Amino acid sequence: MKPADSAESEVVLQAAKACGVKLGGRPENLKNVKIGQDAGHEKRMEIANARAANLRGTIEAIRASGVPQPQA
Repeated sequence: MKPADSAESEVVLQAAKACGVKLGGRPENLKNVKIGQDAGHEKRMEIANARAANLRGTIEAIRASGVPQPQA
């Protein structure tokens, strides 16, 4: 259920806090986000490069067969 206004939001946040839900975060934890983003980027690049290497032979064969290529 989504709160309708700021007063209702305040009530919901206070109730969550009373139940022991951790609200917000600590700035030092943001470095972990950056580390995770960087690792994910490296992995995606690795996967993309492997796929490109896998397709390279097929693309070269198509080009060599004389199939016309789209013009940019």
